[in-house]
Amino acid sequence: MKEQRLQTTYTNDAASRLTGMASSIASYQFALDGDGNRVQSAETQPIAPTAYNGVSAVYTYNTAKDRLLSAGLLSYSYDNEGQIASAGSTTLTFDYNHR
Repeated sequence: MKEQRLQTTYTNDAASRLTGMASSIASYQFALDGDGNRVQSAETQPIAPTAYNGVSAVYTYNTAKDRLLSAGLLSYSYDNEGQIASAGSTTLTFDYNHR
């Protein structure tokens, strides 16, 4: 039997930032703002449909520090030094050396 390989195609904008990728099992499209931040994504999985198939996620950012505040239903927060403090219901902590 001949080995079948999955081929993935990537698309980029004029600044070489990823704006999409597609294969026979899934495709993703990303909309970027002027700073290159992802502001929206769309996913399609034609072979194995999931609850997220065809769903579009919106991304929001803190304009003052350019930090991701939400991706779809997941929210993020940051500490005073700009390190991520929470992602959804998960709390993250760091030691003095930021580890």
